[in-house]
Amino acid sequence: ALDSNRLAGVEKTISSRLKALAAAAAADADGHRRRRGREQLIVEVAQQRDATACLARDGVTTRDDHRWTRQLRMYAGASSSPLEDSAVEGAGFLTALCKGEAGDAPLAVSCCARIADASLAYGFEYQGVGRRLVRTALTDRCFVALASALSSRLGGNPV
Repeated sequence: ALDSNRLAGVEKTISSRLKALAAAAAADADGHRRRRGREQLIVEVAQQRDATACLARDGVTTRDDHRWTRQLRMYAGASSSPLEDSAVEGAGFLTALCKGEAGDAPLAVSCCARIADASLAYGFEYQGVGRRLVRTALTDRCFVALASALSSRLGGNPV
């Protein structure tokens, strides 16, 4: 979507998914745990919508643009090293992870998170209490700084 300059369509898709999640969370009065999970997902999808709108507004069309590279992106690959360029990204990420590609078996789960110049292997670590995290421009800058420090083996502590 980024290369072909179709971010406006992607933004509409994300907005429709956000509306569906909000309706599902509002309708689910009995399942407190499910509702809380949906609410956390709503926060993440809302952040994706806002980031996509910002990229579209700014006219970002290439993967080399700094405004794109500073976004947190997840990649999955069939190899033991998800840091390769052949890794699956974007909308195909979850499909390939769960169903496989073109009828093949699902991907052997090897994931990485990329942000700025950092590529970090993702081992499904504990992510903290998601309902207490508020995504802002400041937290996004903190993610960039921490990922860059971890990539350089300097360590980091978000507290």
